[in-house]
Amino acid sequence: MVERRRIDAGEAASLREGEGRALVVDGRPVAVWRVDGVLRAYAGACLHRGGPIAAGHVRDGVVTCPWHWWRYDLRTGSLVGAPAVRLAAYPVAEVDGRIVVEVPLQEPPSSAEGSIRERLLRRARSGSLAEARPGPSSVDPSPPPEVRS
Repeated sequence: MVERRRIDAGEAASLREGEGRALVVDGRPVAVWRVDGVLRAYAGACLHRGGPIAAGHVRDGVVTCPWHWWRYDLRTGSLVGAPAVRLAAYPVAEVDGRIVVEVPLQEPPSSAEGSIRERLLRRARSGSLAEARPGPSSVDPSPPPEVRS
C-alpha cells in the first residue's frame, strides 16, 4: 500500500471549470483541474520536458502544455494520441468546501525518473538503445529454424 499525504489545494468554489491550479508538494509539482464538473489531480509536470501543465490551455477536457504543446486528456491523464503514456493521477475530493489531494509520500519510479526525453537520453548515452537495435554484427546469417505444425 502506498502511503499518501493529504494536501489542502484551496477553496473548491474558486476553481472554475477547465481552470488549472498548480501546487508544489515536497518539491514535486501537482496540478488540479475541474473538468466536466469533476475534480482531477495529476503530476503537474509535462512528461515531455517538465512544463507546467496547470498553466496550459484547456479545451474540451484536454490541456495543452504551454511549453511544447503536448496535450493530455484530463479525464484519463493520457497523452492524446498515445494513451499508454499517462500522467500520474492522484485521488482528489471536495471536503467541507476545500479541495483535498492525496499525494504519495514517494513518487512512483516511472515518474521519478524524469521526462520521456530525459529517460531516452540517459538510455542513449548509456548505449542501451544501440544494443537494442539490430545491427550488422547482431544478425544471424543462418536460416531460421523450420516451423512444423
